[in-house]
Amino acid sequence: MRLRRYFIALTLACCGFSAARAVVVYTDIQDFGLFTLNELVYYGIDFNGDGVDDVTLRSSRADFLAFSQSGNRIAGFVNPPPNIESLALPFSTAALIGSSDDTAWSWNAGESYLLAVVLFGEQVTNIGLWDAGTSFLGVEFQIDGLTHYGWIEIEVPFLTNGGIIRGFAYETTPNLAISAGAIPEPAHISIIGAVLSLLGVVAFRRRRVGNA
Repeated sequence: MRLRRYFIALTLACCGFSAARAVVVYTDIQDFGLFTLNELVYYGIDFNGDGVDDVTLRSSRADFLAFSQSGNRIAGFVNPPPNIESLALPFSTAALIGSSDDTAWSWNAGESYLLAVVLFGEQVTNIGLWDAGTSFLGVEFQIDGLTHYGWIEIEVPFLTNGGIIRGFAYETTPNLAISAGAIPEPAHISIIGAVLSLLGVVAFRRRRVGNA
Protein backbone atom coordinates (compact mmCIF):
# COMPACT_ATOMS: atom_id res chain seq x y z
CA MET A 1 0.00 0.00 0.00
CA ARG A 2 2.82 2.39 0.85
CA LEU A 3 4.46 1.63 -2.49
CA ARG A 4 1.20 2.39 -4.28
CA ARG A 5 0.82 5.73 -2.50
CA TYR A 6 4.42 6.53 -3.42
CA PHE A 7 3.67 5.72 -7.07
CA ILE A 8 0.60 7.97 -7.18
CA ALA A 9 2.34 10.87 -5.47
CA LEU A 10 5.43 10.65 -7.65
CA THR A 11 3.41 10.34 -10.86
CA LEU A 12 1.30 13.37 -10.03
CA ALA A 13 4.35 15.38 -9.09
CA CYS A 14 6.15 14.47 -12.29
CA CYS A 15 3.14 15.18 -14.48
CA GLY A 16 2.66 18.50 -12.75
CA PHE A 17 6.28 19.36 -13.44
CA SER A 18 5.87 18.31 -17.06
CA ALA A 19 2.81 20.52 -17.51
CA ALA A 20 4.77 23.47 -16.12
CA ARG A 21 7.59 22.99 -18.61
CA ALA A 22 7.85 24.70 -21.96
CA VAL A 23 5.75 23.13 -24.68
CA VAL A 24 6.36 23.01 -28.43
CA VAL A 25 3.23 23.11 -30.58
CA TYR A 26 3.71 21.41 -33.95
CA THR A 27 1.49 21.56 -37.04
CA ASP A 28 2.03 18.91 -39.70
CA ILE A 29 1.40 19.74 -43.34
CA GLN A 30 0.93 17.17 -46.07
CA ASP A 31 3.86 18.38 -48.15
CA PHE A 32 2.30 21.48 -49.69
CA GLY A 33 4.11 22.45 -52.89
CA LEU A 34 4.37 26.19 -53.48
CA PHE A 35 5.42 26.59 -57.11
CA THR A 36 4.21 28.71 -60.00
CA LEU A 37 4.99 29.59 -63.60
CA ASN A 38 2.41 32.34 -63.91
CA GLU A 39 0.46 34.15 -61.18
CA LEU A 40 1.68 34.67 -57.62
CA VAL A 41 0.84 31.89 -55.14
CA TYR A 42 0.75 32.25 -51.35
CA TYR A 43 0.70 30.11 -48.22
CA GLY A 44 -0.07 31.64 -44.82
CA ILE A 45 1.41 30.31 -41.56
CA ASP A 46 -0.70 30.79 -38.42
CA PHE A 47 1.52 29.44 -35.64
CA ASN A 48 -0.89 29.63 -32.71
CA GLY A 49 -4.19 29.06 -34.54
CA ASP A 50 -5.73 32.44 -33.72
CA GLY A 51 -6.97 32.92 -37.28
CA VAL A 52 -4.29 35.50 -38.16
CA ASP A 53 -1.34 34.60 -40.39
CA ASP A 54 1.98 35.39 -38.73
CA VAL A 55 4.10 34.82 -41.85
CA THR A 56 3.20 34.35 -45.49
CA LEU A 57 5.29 32.46 -48.04
CA ARG A 58 5.05 33.54 -51.66
CA SER A 59 6.25 32.04 -54.90
CA SER A 60 6.49 33.87 -58.22
CA ARG A 61 8.31 33.42 -61.49
CA ALA A 62 11.17 35.55 -60.17
CA ASP A 63 11.44 34.76 -56.46
CA PHE A 64 10.53 32.66 -53.44
CA LEU A 65 10.16 34.73 -50.30
CA ALA A 66 8.57 35.07 -46.87
CA PHE A 67 7.09 38.24 -45.50
CA SER A 68 6.22 38.94 -41.90
CA GLN A 69 3.19 40.80 -40.63
CA SER A 70 2.09 42.79 -37.55
CA GLY A 71 5.57 43.41 -36.21
CA ASN A 72 6.75 39.83 -36.68
CA ARG A 73 10.25 39.18 -38.01
CA ILE A 74 12.27 36.61 -39.95
CA ALA A 75 15.86 35.52 -39.31
CA GLY A 76 18.24 36.50 -42.06
CA PHE A 77 20.85 38.82 -43.46
CA VAL A 78 20.47 42.33 -44.79
CA ASN A 79 21.41 41.99 -48.42
CA PRO A 80 24.23 44.23 -49.69
CA PRO A 81 23.50 46.42 -52.72
CA PRO A 82 21.48 45.98 -54.78
CA ASN A 83 19.38 45.59 -51.61
CA ILE A 84 16.24 43.48 -52.00
CA GLU A 85 15.13 43.74 -48.36
CA SER A 86 16.89 40.75 -46.72
CA LEU A 87 17.91 37.17 -47.35
CA ALA A 88 16.25 34.47 -45.23
CA LEU A 89 18.62 32.36 -43.16
CA PRO A 90 18.26 28.56 -43.53
CA PHE A 91 18.66 26.88 -40.14
CA SER A 92 19.87 23.30 -39.92
CA THR A 93 18.25 20.65 -37.71
CA ALA A 94 18.68 21.29 -33.94
CA ALA A 95 20.01 24.84 -34.45
CA LEU A 96 18.66 27.24 -31.82
CA ILE A 97 16.23 29.87 -33.02
CA GLY A 98 15.78 32.74 -30.60
CA SER A 99 17.31 35.91 -29.28
CA SER A 100 20.94 35.97 -30.37
CA ASP A 101 24.09 37.98 -29.82
CA ASP A 102 25.35 36.76 -33.17
CA THR A 103 25.90 39.91 -35.20
CA ALA A 104 26.25 37.92 -38.43
CA TRP A 105 22.46 37.74 -38.81
CA SER A 106 19.49 39.68 -37.53
CA TRP A 107 15.71 39.62 -37.14
CA ASN A 108 14.20 41.49 -40.07
CA ALA A 109 10.69 42.75 -40.71
CA GLY A 110 9.13 42.83 -44.15
CA GLU A 111 10.26 40.64 -47.03
CA SER A 112 13.02 38.04 -46.76
CA TYR A 113 14.07 36.18 -49.88
CA LEU A 114 14.81 32.47 -49.83
CA LEU A 115 15.63 32.51 -53.54
CA ALA A 116 15.43 35.14 -56.24
CA VAL A 117 16.46 35.76 -59.83
CA VAL A 118 18.02 39.16 -60.45
CA LEU A 119 19.00 40.67 -63.78
CA PHE A 120 22.30 42.57 -63.76
CA GLY A 121 22.53 44.18 -67.14
CA GLU A 122 22.21 41.20 -69.46
CA GLN A 123 23.29 38.62 -66.90
CA VAL A 124 20.79 36.62 -64.83
CA THR A 125 21.99 35.86 -61.30
CA ASN A 126 20.48 33.68 -58.59
CA ILE A 127 20.35 35.26 -55.14
CA GLY A 128 19.60 33.38 -51.94
CA LEU A 129 21.11 31.22 -49.22
CA TRP A 130 18.92 28.15 -49.57
CA ASP A 131 20.52 25.11 -51.19
CA ALA A 132 18.63 22.15 -52.58
CA GLY A 133 17.40 20.16 -49.59
CA THR A 134 15.43 20.75 -46.38
CA SER A 135 16.06 23.63 -43.97
CA PHE A 136 14.13 25.63 -41.38
CA LEU A 137 12.99 29.22 -41.58
CA GLY A 138 13.28 31.02 -38.23
CA VAL A 139 10.40 33.28 -37.19
CA GLU A 140 9.92 35.70 -34.29
CA PHE A 141 6.27 36.60 -33.70
CA GLN A 142 3.97 38.08 -31.09
CA ILE A 143 1.20 36.58 -28.97
CA ASP A 144 -0.59 39.13 -26.78
CA GLY A 145 2.42 41.43 -27.02
CA LEU A 146 4.91 38.72 -25.96
CA THR A 147 7.69 37.39 -28.19
CA HIS A 148 7.67 33.75 -29.30
CA TYR A 149 9.96 31.81 -31.62
CA GLY A 150 9.08 29.24 -34.25
CA TRP A 151 10.27 27.47 -37.35
CA ILE A 152 8.89 26.46 -40.73
CA GLU A 153 10.27 23.35 -42.41
CA ILE A 154 10.79 23.96 -46.12
CA GLU A 155 12.29 21.70 -48.76
CA VAL A 156 13.78 23.22 -51.88
CA PRO A 157 13.97 20.23 -54.24
CA PHE A 158 15.72 22.23 -56.93
CA LEU A 159 17.16 25.72 -56.98
CA THR A 160 13.93 27.10 -58.35
CA ASN A 161 11.60 29.81 -57.12
CA GLY A 162 9.46 27.67 -54.89
CA GLY A 163 9.51 24.92 -52.32
CA ILE A 164 7.60 22.31 -50.34
CA ILE A 165 6.23 23.29 -46.93
CA ARG A 166 6.34 20.30 -44.58
CA GLY A 167 5.28 21.70 -41.21
CA PHE A 168 5.84 24.37 -38.59
CA ALA A 169 6.13 24.69 -34.83
CA TYR A 170 6.50 27.30 -32.10
CA GLU A 171 7.54 27.51 -28.47
CA THR A 172 4.67 28.44 -26.14
CA THR A 173 6.94 29.99 -23.50
CA PRO A 174 7.65 33.65 -24.34
CA ASN A 175 11.27 34.59 -25.12
CA LEU A 176 12.42 30.95 -25.04
CA ALA A 177 14.44 29.69 -28.01
CA ILE A 178 13.28 26.69 -30.00
CA SER A 179 15.41 24.05 -31.72
CA ALA A 180 14.89 23.80 -35.45
CA GLY A 181 12.91 20.64 -36.15
CA ALA A 182 11.86 20.16 -32.50
CA ILE A 183 8.45 18.51 -32.11
CA PRO A 184 6.43 17.68 -28.97
CA GLU A 185 7.32 14.55 -27.05
CA PRO A 186 4.79 12.30 -25.27
CA ALA A 187 6.06 13.66 -21.98
CA HIS A 188 3.48 12.10 -19.68
CA ILE A 189 3.97 8.64 -21.15
CA SER A 190 7.73 8.97 -20.77
CA ILE A 191 7.40 10.16 -17.19
CA ILE A 192 5.03 7.37 -16.18
CA GLY A 193 7.33 4.84 -17.82
CA ALA A 194 10.25 6.24 -15.85
CA VAL A 195 8.23 6.08 -12.63
CA LEU A 196 7.26 2.47 -13.30
CA SER A 197 10.89 1.57 -13.93
CA LEU A 198 11.91 3.28 -10.71
CA LEU A 199 9.23 1.46 -8.73
CA GLY A 200 10.32 -1.82 -10.27
CA VAL A 201 13.83 -1.22 -8.97
CA VAL A 202 12.45 -0.32 -5.53
CA ALA A 203 10.25 -3.44 -5.44
CA PHE A 204 13.15 -5.65 -6.54
CA ARG A 205 15.36 -4.29 -3.81
CA ARG A 206 12.63 -4.84 -1.21
CA ARG A 207 12.26 -8.46 -2.34
CA ARG A 208 15.99 -8.96 -2.04
CA VAL A 209 15.97 -7.51 1.46
CA GLY A 210 13.01 -9.71 2.41
CA ASN A 211 14.72 -12.86 1.10
CA ALA A 212 18.03 -12.10 2.77
